[in-house]
Amino acid sequence: TAFRHSLQSMDEAGLDWTVEQDAATLVVRPEGRIDEATATSFSERLAQEIDRASSAGLERLAIDLGEVGYMSSRGLRALTLAQRAGKER
Repeated sequence: TAFRHSLQSMDEAGLDWTVEQDAATLVVRPEGRIDEATATSFSERLAQEIDRASSAGLERLAIDLGEVGYMSSRGLRALTLAQRAGKER
């Protein structure tokens, strides 16, 4: 039986987040718009989740963007930076 837990929260910019973890993977699911008003918060939260996955010794971090209705170029940049940070771990 795989261990799994889920946590829902809203960050200061108004993005809703669901985070699920099982034995090998941390899955983060932001919900809402990632635009000029939320991109910095989105980037910071991704960095926190990368740190969390790394500290927990997890093999993978997955970002589910299925509930993101819009993403600006700043959001895409945050994803690129998160990918680089994840590879460095």
